[in-house]
Amino acid sequence: MTSKALMLKHMAAPIIAAPMFIVSNIDLVVNQCKSGIIGSFPALNARNEKKESNLDYWLNEIKRKLERATHHYDSCCPLYAVNQIVHKSNDRLMHDMEIIVKHEVPIVITSLGANEEINNAVHSYGGIVLHDVTNNKHAQKAYQKGADGLIAVACGAGGHAGELSPFALVQEIREWFNGPLALSGAISSGRSVAAAITMGADFAYIGSPFIATSDANACDDYKRMVIDSSSEDIVNTNLFTGINGNYLSKSIENAGIKISDMKQNKSLKTQNSKKIFSSKNEKPKAWSNIYGCGQGISNVKYVQNTMSLANRIINEYNDIVKPKKIPFLDSKSAKKILNAAQKKAFDSNWKVSICIVDSAGVPLYLKRIDGAFPASVDLAKNKAKTAALFEKPTLDLENAINELRPALLTSLSASGHTILGGGEPIFIENICVGAIGVSGVLPEQDAEVALNGITAI
Repeated sequence: MTSKALMLKHMAAPIIAAPMFIVSNIDLVVNQCKSGIIGSFPALNARNEKKESNLDYWLNEIKRKLERATHHYDSCCPLYAVNQIVHKSNDRLMHDMEIIVKHEVPIVITSLGANEEINNAVHSYGGIVLHDVTNNKHAQKAYQKGADGLIAVACGAGGHAGELSPFALVQEIREWFNGPLALSGAISSGRSVAAAITMGADFAYIGSPFIATSDANACDDYKRMVIDSSSEDIVNTNLFTGINGNYLSKSIENAGIKISDMKQNKSLKTQNSKKIFSSKNEKPKAWSNIYGCGQGISNVKYVQNTMSLANRIINEYNDIVKPKKIPFLDSKSAKKILNAAQKKAFDSNWKVSICIVDSAGVPLYLKRIDGAFPASVDLAKNKAKTAALFEKPTLDLENAINELRPALLTSLSASGHTILGGGEPIFIENICVGAIGVSGVLPEQDAEVALNGITAI
């Protein structure tokens, strides 16, 4: 099985929940997976009160809860992923990799450095490596060093983000790479997931909307800020980490930094950087004081549970990409209508003919009750055909034409239509799937028999 097929197995939609520093925790990951998407978290989030690695405990808990969920739902959950910062500043890297190999974490997402040794360690137990990239050059380098898949981080993504259009970035990568490809950048709805897949990605990478969930390890102020913000409130800067990222402007202002002053400084490491801090004595911390967030948050309106958010996006996506079932009148339903109409006629001692047609006016059932006059057969067929093709009751058509242009009656009759009461269209999910025609008594009585038949479905 290919890496792509393995990742898609058991997924309700091609969505990977992005790992978010501080925000992603055990419950968020588990509920993302239970929803049918791949959940993930940064390894650096797994730490105890002494800020020591607690990754072994986190992985045990995630596996235990997912195994319990699998047993409860009698089906498998999607895979989960751990994000590793492959950078010299991460002094936990090798220790955490030992834990990852021990637990055979199915997917490892690497960021800020492609490392062949790390990739080989994941491959040693059959794991999959996805690597964050912001341009085609980095994508090629990551692939050369053994990454199985790529995450194209385009402009608009939360936290560390690229500057390229998602169209350009995916197009350039897809010119040479056919492996698993996820797209990140302002994706927060089923429509945007479908757009990412249409563009050439295999997965949509979604993070920021999950900040405003009950499971997320984000303070109330952070969640409220996401809800109250839109793309206009996102600032892109490298001032806080030295790498371009997207942040909520309100959190920057709350840290005592004027946005106008900030834009005049290229880096907080410059000699003049202290000028932008107002009365603050120390540099605010990215992620804990300065809140990372992507541009696609305008549809985040309230705090909800993780599974509700995931299911909403999944359902929106499936509504777009899955073939819509067009309702039709099957023989079983048509028979029910015929029987109900026939019972009404018997109970009323009305000798009528009854015809059920499909949406094209083709007869499905035709019944002449004993004693019905012969001409009622053709009249019932024509009433049903007329009601189906016009998608209106024939009595309504008769009244409308009599009021407007009586001469139309002659024209319609000549073409096989009967504009007399007793023809009733049949609707399923607001779509006309056929009609019933009844003839043999007064037009109003014919219509009564027809309507009684339709109530059967």
